[in-house]
Amino acid sequence: MDLARRRTAAASPTAAAASDEAFDLGARAADEVVDGLARRRNPRAASGHGGLAAPRAVLIEGATLWDGDGVVHANTDVLLRAGVVHSVGRGLRSSLAAEDLAGATVVPANGRFVTPGLVDMHSHMGLDSWPAVRAHQDVNEGSTTRLTPQLRVIDAFNPWDNAIKIINSGGVTTSLVLPGSRNLMGGEAFAYKHRHVPSNRSEDMLLNAGMGRDDGKKWRWMKMACGENPKNHFGNERPDGPIYPTTRLGEGYLFREKFAAAANLRNQQNDWCERAISAADKHGTAKAHKLIESRFPTDVSLESLVALLRGDIILNVHCYETYDIEAMVRHSHEFGFKIATFHHALEAWQVSDLLAKERIAVAIFDNLHINKADHWGYKQEAYGTSVRAAQALASKGVKVAFKSDHPVLNAQHLIYEAAKAHHYGLSGSLAIQSVTSVPADRIGQGHRLGRVAPGFDADVVIWDRNPLDIGAHPLKVFVDGFETFEHTSFASEIGKPFDPRLDTIKAEIDVEPAEWKCTIPGAGAAFTIENATNILATPESSPSQPGDRIVVENGIVTCLGTCEPKGTVVDAAGFWITPGLVAAGVHLGLEEIMQESITSSGTIEVDPSKISEAPSAKDGLQIGRHLSKELDAAFKAGVTTAVSLLRSTTVVGSDNVVFRTGGSDPVDDIVREERPTRNMGVGLESIGTKGAEMSFGGHIQIARKLLAADNSESLVIKVNDANNIRRLAPMLRDHDVLLGAAESWKHAGRLAGKSVVLQPARCTPATWSTRECIEPSRVPSGYDILKKGGVNFGVSVAEDNIVRDLIWEAGWVVADRHANLTDFEFAKESVSLVSWNLARAYGFESRTHIRVGGAANFVLYDGVPGTLGARVRAVVDGTITECNTQQE
Repeated sequence: MDLARRRTAAASPTAAAASDEAFDLGARAADEVVDGLARRRNPRAASGHGGLAAPRAVLIEGATLWDGDGVVHANTDVLLRAGVVHSVGRGLRSSLAAEDLAGATVVPANGRFVTPGLVDMHSHMGLDSWPAVRAHQDVNEGSTTRLTPQLRVIDAFNPWDNAIKIINSGGVTTSLVLPGSRNLMGGEAFAYKHRHVPSNRSEDMLLNAGMGRDDGKKWRWMKMACGENPKNHFGNERPDGPIYPTTRLGEGYLFREKFAAAANLRNQQNDWCERAISAADKHGTAKAHKLIESRFPTDVSLESLVALLRGDIILNVHCYETYDIEAMVRHSHEFGFKIATFHHALEAWQVSDLLAKERIAVAIFDNLHINKADHWGYKQEAYGTSVRAAQALASKGVKVAFKSDHPVLNAQHLIYEAAKAHHYGLSGSLAIQSVTSVPADRIGQGHRLGRVAPGFDADVVIWDRNPLDIGAHPLKVFVDGFETFEHTSFASEIGKPFDPRLDTIKAEIDVEPAEWKCTIPGAGAAFTIENATNILATPESSPSQPGDRIVVENGIVTCLGTCEPKGTVVDAAGFWITPGLVAAGVHLGLEEIMQESITSSGTIEVDPSKISEAPSAKDGLQIGRHLSKELDAAFKAGVTTAVSLLRSTTVVGSDNVVFRTGGSDPVDDIVREERPTRNMGVGLESIGTKGAEMSFGGHIQIARKLLAADNSESLVIKVNDANNIRRLAPMLRDHDVLLGAAESWKHAGRLAGKSVVLQPARCTPATWSTRECIEPSRVPSGYDILKKGGVNFGVSVAEDNIVRDLIWEAGWVVADRHANLTDFEFAKESVSLVSWNLARAYGFESRTHIRVGGAANFVLYDGVPGTLGARVRAVVDGTITECNTQQE
């Protein structure tokens, strides 16, 4: 029996396979593939699959096609037929035979961008379903053991997860669903298409559903994890003591012990096959193996690992830090298996040469969250990242994909991860490939997914704008040729001509900023800024006039408008100027690494009846950009003011401290003009374990007392669900604030004149208390409804590590309105959500107004604020100035 036959025989699909089944399997070819063939069949689109008729033909005409291989094709048609891409080219109606076009529905793209369906190679949808309830948490078998390669995602996948359709509305057509990362070996993953089928069977949603031998190899996938997650989780004390491992030393040994056991079983299987072949040769019969006394050796707990050692499973490994990555590579050499992709891998850019040599790809969050191109700093192993990680990896030849880790990041916004990486220097072509062809290739499906070319699955997305622009969303999504999503604005938008600005879309688009010689002096020296495109000084600002200037002396604005220049003259031609931005409801300056309590100022416990004795957040302030990567990132992104609170173990929390993020003095850099505030929570997220904290009624009771107690102190109430918001609305005073507020749109009329801070800005119906939030891309948006209702509202972020994305979050919300705004209107609305409106809510409005006599507090952008591609070029806060700021 040759090697291929032995591999297949030993990879018998069940541990109970009889000896003759194992032997017969050895006669089959194990590595049939269809790569490079012009496929004309998509097994998932066959008539009757899953109880659904075959898809109708669709002709998309006049598209700007980003094909998945990095090439942009103008004025191109795409014909989808029988579940595959039938033809791609110009003028297909005149060049194709009539039978090819028979019955085709014509969709006029009018220049709009078309891409392959996005491929998310790291998701937990269907295992951690929306809305989140304990009964549907099936990601980790984490409290019982630490090595579970035998577990299978398919046995827990919930086809009714509400997230499946929401993710698809963001253009994602295929997701590789992985077990979680609490175990060193989590088990087998399965790939699913985002197309529900009438049979209601999760098996019919599988990527490999309906496949026969002519459709190529049915790859299997596996998930492993290293580093903090398995070490910290299993290191927790239990009544019978801690669970091994508690260190990376223990992790390494347990990996090797399990791999050794699998290798031993593989060797036993090989020995059995050799004896069977020898018996067959000796007796001249194909059944001679039955003369062997032992049955084919199997072990259900090791079967998948044996398949990995035989090369029949694609391995994905959760690893962040360089030495964890290196340890896994070492294990792969010792036991002879291949690692396809390291996931998360925020430090992988520092070992690019190793990964390039091993031909291992990296699937990262571009450094995001909560999902994660920009997700960083929340734990120690995520602290050493770089916004240019993707660019650094790609420059060494390492393949880079972006993924969601859904529901950690809402996979609906997977394209946003690629777009941010593009902003930070990854070429446009590689950014698109990072969510299409690269993940498709790395899961062994590059012959059918990730590209728009003849023979590929008919997974196609039509976008409302360049998918790398802020707020981009699909107008139509096709999976296997079936239309699975159409935006409500499709009819009105698709008929309008669209200018794709092809002169800026190049295979290797230059995304590095042009050189600017910044001459803004520090230490309070006088300077004058002139020639700015626009100065957004106050909410009442109109477009700037030629000749407008800002003069600053000793950190104070002494002239704005028509001014005589003083001091150093700074040429800001092409730049926009906005107030410094505000991050509200965060923990900046009070903690650095969320999961490392030693980096925090601590947590408080407040008795609602003894609030006057509660510690103040200002007394825990720890600032200084040289000590804090989070404060440094915030300041460089133009966020000059933070409204921070201490974490609390009770319903009632700390007061707020408002401070300058660029400052270094924990007393002098506190903003003194803010209104006193107190934080509390109402609703599901604030349920406590004693007294009034145990129920919504108790929360409302506490809120009622606090709202009536002192009219001078604002109450900031963290609340999401509409029912509790309805109860609170009549009690709120004009200076109180609702934070979170996912379902506040339902009571916009009752909240007129009140302040609401949406946190996060882009909500999802992920939890029981946010089920009725309006997720992005729906019309009307929550923003539209609140604005129309006369609510003073702003936006914030859910985690400190993405404060630097604040202006983009605001831009996303405004862009999602689908309104025809001028650049000035768009910028002004975006800025208001993260400056003036927040300052009004918390009582320090003058700090965010650029005015004569006020402290200089402003930001220079080299493009329209709120858009991707517009970079912060300088930040000024009084006598603190920094030029050519760059995120690390």
